[in-house]
Amino acid sequence: MKFLVILSLLVGSLAAQASRIEDGGSVGNGGDPIALEFLRHANSILDEVSEDFETYPELQGKDLRSILKTIKVAVTNEVLIVEAHGRQQESTMINYPAKNMVVINRFAWWGIATREYKMMLIFHEILGLAGLEKTMEYPISQRYRTPPETPNNQVHMTSSPLPIIPSKAVSCYSQKITSPNETPTQDVESDYFRIPTIAFSRKDSSKDLVISTIRITWMLRNSDGTPGPIGKCIIAGDQLRALSNEWWIRGTEALVPRNLSGRPSSFQTNCAAYCGGLQLDHSNFTTTADVDVFGLERDKDGEETPVKMNTSIVLQAF
Repeated sequence: MKFLVILSLLVGSLAAQASRIEDGGSVGNGGDPIALEFLRHANSILDEVSEDFETYPELQGKDLRSILKTIKVAVTNEVLIVEAHGRQQESTMINYPAKNMVVINRFAWWGIATREYKMMLIFHEILGLAGLEKTMEYPISQRYRTPPETPNNQVHMTSSPLPIIPSKAVSCYSQKITSPNETPTQDVESDYFRIPTIAFSRKDSSKDLVISTIRITWMLRNSDGTPGPIGKCIIAGDQLRALSNEWWIRGTEALVPRNLSGRPSSFQTNCAAYCGGLQLDHSNFTTTADVDVFGLERDKDGEETPVKMNTSIVLQAF
């Protein structure tokens, strides 16, 4: 009897959650930056898989594009619970095929560790809407960018949301080129965000790691909720070298030196990176920015191999 009561409560709870969310309770609208990011990635995924029937034979004859034409994507602060195979767990996203709708938990979305894993989850939700995958089952989506083995070089930034500040600021570069008895120029445009430190970790440090460019991209939204401009911030050259006293003193390149032992090592900048000029037309929103770091590894003989690292940061306006 106790088992039946508990099961009834569980089913009732899940049903209430589904009803509340599908009716729009505590859910953001489609103009939410997370919803826009979901749609951007979803379109990118379909660009890659729609004709790849060798990898995804199940997609033959399926019009996944039609799903995106009418899909509703909502974002909520409520915990999302799913149940399958006799167990219950929190979920980042839930799809409702009958309504062609996906609901995303805001905080779980921010916590997704890698872009590859995020893309796989998005693909799973699209397949769920198409009736090709079920809850907690990933027979097709797991083939898409399955999280690879941890790469040799990784970049790390803060996981806390970075506030967008409506004023100007002084970059590390401006500080370093200004003499002690002069006032540095405010070279960072208004509406900026600040990344306190950038860290690089390496499993095998037997080669030099040279950082050439850091590219940060994000999508804003307009005050009416419609998609806004895509912003970009490039940190390279002297602006990049200024993020580390060691890089600045060396005067040539942003170099993370090799370790003769080849053991795991790490390196961290000691001056904040700034990106300004976001030109906000309103406040109170959050968006995710993709961070791409380009560089190369150089061995003791001078042979060079291109390197690319990825991470993401969260930007928030108040």
